[in-house]
Amino acid sequence: MGIRVVLADDHPLFLQGLEAALEREGLEIVGLAGSGREVIEVTQDVAPDVVLLDVAMPGMDAIACLGELRERFPSVKVVMLSGSADDNVIDQCLDAGALCFVGKTVKPEDIAHALRAVCGDLEIRYRQVGASLPHRVERAFSSEAGLLTRREREILGMVAKGGSNSDLARTLWLTEQTVKFHLSNIYRKLEVSNRTEAAHRGWELGLIEHTTQAVGA
Repeated sequence: MGIRVVLADDHPLFLQGLEAALEREGLEIVGLAGSGREVIEVTQDVAPDVVLLDVAMPGMDAIACLGELRERFPSVKVVMLSGSADDNVIDQCLDAGALCFVGKTVKPEDIAHALRAVCGDLEIRYRQVGASLPHRVERAFSSEAGLLTRREREILGMVAKGGSNSDLARTLWLTEQTVKFHLSNIYRKLEVSNRTEAAHRGWELGLIEHTTQAVGA
């Protein structure tokens, strides 16, 4: 059985062209949506394997839409689609539960590859297809450097040097609650339970440079 895909974009011409291109790649397009709310409705109606969701959708913020998809349909994979390669947007999407971020400049076969990959049996997260990576997929769980987002690596490096939550918040212009949120994601992704374990795991994976400074638990 083929992979069942819902496509979501607010430009009908682009949406129809993408549908035709992905069908030629052997994917089964089971639904189209032109707004955030319609994405939720179509997903409920057709139960796809994966949703390809445009970052700029009318009627509902893309991150809110992604969050609702993850909450209501946890088995449905979500891949984000965008004409922008802004690191902050990418990080927000991945932190919110997207498994991959696809640029609109890529070829249809690259999108098809990403959709197949996230629906596979391997526990692999993808960061970005497109922009500076036009013909390949950056694999976050097969390339250790991509295991964490750029912001998470930055925070982990500061934690490894002994930075407190208040230090991080002040240096990075974040609230302490946001710092705690990022740390929670770091612990989950590295499969650790505290700052010391996170730092050591980061050193082992080459995510941060080793430091001799003590790290508090």
